[in-house]
Amino acid sequence: MTETNYPFVDIHTHFNGKRGAEQISIQNIFIQDFEQNSFEIPFSVGWHPWDYNKVEKVNWNEFLKSIENESDLLAIGESGLDKAIEVSLDFQKEIFLKHIELSEELKKPLIIHCVRAYSEILEIRKSSKAQMPWIIHGFNANIQIAKQCIQKGIIPSFGAFLFNEKTKAFRTIRELKGELFFLETDDQEKYEIKDIYNQVAQIHRIELEELKENIYITFKRLFDLS
Repeated sequence: MTETNYPFVDIHTHFNGKRGAEQISIQNIFIQDFEQNSFEIPFSVGWHPWDYNKVEKVNWNEFLKSIENESDLLAIGESGLDKAIEVSLDFQKEIFLKHIELSEELKKPLIIHCVRAYSEILEIRKSSKAQMPWIIHGFNANIQIAKQCIQKGIIPSFGAFLFNEKTKAFRTIRELKGELFFLETDDQEKYEIKDIYNQVAQIHRIELEELKENIYITFKRLFDLS
């Protein structure tokens, strides 16, 4: 296949974001670390469920004002629902709904942290009538859930789980051909985004450049980039 110029897209990383001809990364910024005009790279920003004890209170109107003119803000989040932590699900849902409001107001996709709460995420997607794309990062559920999510405008993103054939993520990506998905490095350092792309290309038995093209086109469309 003829070489193309499509970059790798790392849809969610906790390391320094990259932007260029070879790679585009969206760096996750925690709300407690955000300072206006302090980032000149593609980023997302949100209140992670694990960090509710690190932030006393958020003035959502002020927060909206601080981020609405940030040209490198590509997404809201990560935020979401986590049933493995000792924080009430009702409170988590309250904060999650605030992120949905920001996503809709700013017309930015929402990056979601989800642990054992896929059914709740799907229910909120329906009840909130949200229109912007959502991305569940670190997706590790079965193919049925993946397809339900995609049908509702929620795109799965896969990372290091793809190197373990025993994971649900591996089994799902193997069946997820012709569907929308993203790839990511998240918070691990063992693999670069190109390693994850190569793994998926091998699983799907397609050329790497074809995979890069498919994901980049999806990225540009869902993020409304010219």
